[in-house]
Amino acid sequence: MDPEAFAKIAQCKLDWLTSLLEGMMGERSNIEEVNQETTSEMSRVGSAIRNYSDISHAKEKIGSWLFSFGSNVKIKGIEEFPRAMILRDCLTSQYVYLGAMLDYINHGGKSRGSALYSDPEGCKVQEKLPEEFRFSLDDCRLGSMVQEMGFDGKNCVAYWREVHPIPEEDGFFEDVWHSFRENGNVY
Repeated sequence: MDPEAFAKIAQCKLDWLTSLLEGMMGERSNIEEVNQETTSEMSRVGSAIRNYSDISHAKEKIGSWLFSFGSNVKIKGIEEFPRAMILRDCLTSQYVYLGAMLDYINHGGKSRGSALYSDPEGCKVQEKLPEEFRFSLDDCRLGSMVQEMGFDGKNCVAYWREVHPIPEEDGFFEDVWHSFRENGNVY
């Protein structure tokens, strides 16, 4: 990269970090409270039992923390800044994961091995269970697809593609390893 272009990009990042740091300084830190609140929210809506409405509300709530980070997350001193940046990364990850879950549902994704997605039109295995346990099984329509997520700083973008086929060759580890060491080929 051209040194002048690099210096310009680096200066923009430094200016952003300085501005962020100045906006975050306060009399009291709330990093742990924000972390606890958002982690609990993720555990509540993004674990084994998932509901579109709950996921949507949680994404909105976590997005409000993420997109107003410098003004709503406070630190007492510079020594907390690295922890604040870790929290920002966590909020970004949570936001994107929730976006992926919503996109999965919007593409017709249903319950399968990793999670039960609530479906008001589905069935319950035990009538005594709450309505959130009503579900429909996945029809394997998305079984041959891979969902990849992108994030531009504001919006989550999902890309769907076919899974790559399993290679036909069946080689012994030693032969494959030897080939890799010679030419770096892994396929």
